[in-house]
Amino acid sequence: MRKIFIVTTTLMILFISQAYSQFTVTFGNATDVEIGTNATIDVNVSGFQNILGVQFSINYDSLVLEYVNATNFSGGLPGLNVQSVSGPNGVGVKKGQITFSWFSGDGNGKTLPNGTRLFSIVLKATGAACSASDIVASNVPRVIEITNGNLDAVPFASVKGNVKIKCVTGPGGNPCPDPVCANPNNLTFTGGGVTGAQGATVCVPFTVTNLNGVQSGQGAFTWNTAELQYTEHKVPATGALNEQGWSFNTNNTATGQLGFVWSNPTPSTPQSLPNGTKIIDLCFKVLVP
Repeated sequence: MRKIFIVTTTLMILFISQAYSQFTVTFGNATDVEIGTNATIDVNVSGFQNILGVQFSINYDSLVLEYVNATNFSGGLPGLNVQSVSGPNGVGVKKGQITFSWFSGDGNGKTLPNGTRLFSIVLKATGAACSASDIVASNVPRVIEITNGNLDAVPFASVKGNVKIKCVTGPGGNPCPDPVCANPNNLTFTGGGVTGAQGATVCVPFTVTNLNGVQSGQGAFTWNTAELQYTEHKVPATGALNEQGWSFNTNNTATGQLGFVWSNPTPSTPQSLPNGTKIIDLCFKVLVP
């Protein structure tokens, strides 16, 4: 029998390019950003070959960053401008969300060199010292769609970026300089211990601690693919986070990662859960004795 261990990485979603022909978005990084100042994050693309239309969403932690604007638009795409990017507007795009869309106005596919900066997003550091946020592509609120000049769907991948706010050192500094620390007040996901014989399917329950007044969040579950093969995930229909707020990225389960985004579908009522509430089950086929 094999003891099952799953690792939860908070605020991290990692996508890996697997084929030259796929369309890949890569976000830039910023470190030691002073509180109250702006960080400019480049959005670069590869595999932009004979592309007719593009749309996707960008997510970030709104408790750490605030959207300012978009800039540095590539001159290689006719019609690409500030109208292509929409930040939080209180209607369809919430805090922590950005949408992007572009369509070739002449009906012909366009090509850009690999590594081209498509545009940049400017984010203001509003969180606490030492806090950080990943910058990730997602289907929330605008679904990812890439279409080429033959009207075929193009595979999509992305590489996350990250913005980290500068730490305060010395007396009175941040007691948790590492994003993962032993602060008992931190929001924590805890996976249950289960056993399973080789070839069996097992489901690992995850519970939460300190989930109070939450509006949105993002992250990824990771596991050892030499021991486990992902089969499915299940969220409770009632008694946990509103199931309508979940969005999952299963593109990288073969490499041991299940990305997730949760956004409160009823923002007038922030979500809180009692400690120990189960929010998801991850199910796997056991590959080893």
